Amino acid sequence: MEFRKRLYGYDVNQVNESVDSLKQEYEKDLALKQARLDELTNENRLLIAKIEELNAQLLQYRDNVQSVALALISAQETAKQTIEDAQKKKREEIDRLSTDVKKWEARGEQVRAELIEFEEAILDIMEKYQSEVNYLASKDVKRKYFSDHAPSKSEKTA
Repeated sequence: MEFRKRLYGYDVNQVNESVDSLKQEYEKDLALKQARLDELTNENRLLIAKIEELNAQLLQYRDNVQSVALALISAQETAKQTIEDAQKKKREEIDRLSTDVKKWEARGEQVRAELIEFEEAILDIMEKYQSEVNYLASKDVKRKYFSDHAPSKSEKTA
């Protein structure tokens, strides 16, 4: 804009109008920029809050991951210990059963030996009984024979 010249310089009204117009444009532009700055400041606050929220969620997520990892490690250790305990109990049970089997086998051998001894004793008793029966039977047969064939008193005196 060009100002008209007057007697002692530029036209004051025209300069004032121009300054007012510039001032209004500047204030309008400044108001727009201030509004945009307020918008950006507000958006920045929201973004900072969102970042803080996401950081908190990330920390919570990390804590959760760490808790899950610790729980998994604990579960693995518990499972390992449970397996070891079960294997130990299995070995102990196998040892116990093996010892029991050996005891029962020994007891079976002992009973078998006692049965053989008992059978031999029974056979011995049966042989003695048979021998006694035979002896008594032969004695009885002899007595009968001699009593049947023995000379009578009348034959003896004759």
